[in-house]
Amino acid sequence: MLLYHFTDPVHWDQIFHAGRLDPEASNWTDDDTPKVLHLSRSEHVGTLPATHWGCVVRLLVDVDDDSVTNWIPWASAHGVSGLNYGGNGGDSREWWVSAAPIPSERWIEVARCEWLRIWPE
Repeated sequence: MLLYHFTDPVHWDQIFHAGRLDPEASNWTDDDTPKVLHLSRSEHVGTLPATHWGCVVRLLVDVDDDSVTNWIPWASAHGVSGLNYGGNGGDSREWWVSAAPIPSERWIEVARCEWLRIWPE
């Protein structure tokens, strides 16, 4: 399954040097919610909650279907509110989560949201 992960330049540097997307490094969770990677079927940052629209680095990753869970049932199972983020933008029907790291071997492309590819060179 091809999915997108959005991040900012500071986190991209950390991700790049680690050679993987790591749920343990996730900065989008609270103490009561399991650490997961947040992914989207859409390549457009506007499908994310408005609080994420500043994420200017987009990774396209290829993950096994059974390694990800649709965000809506995951959020419901973990008591996460705001399933659709209504006025906060976003489209939760596009969102997925992964509890497993995604190594760089599964990255297809990394681009700035201005559509300039930055990896692979």
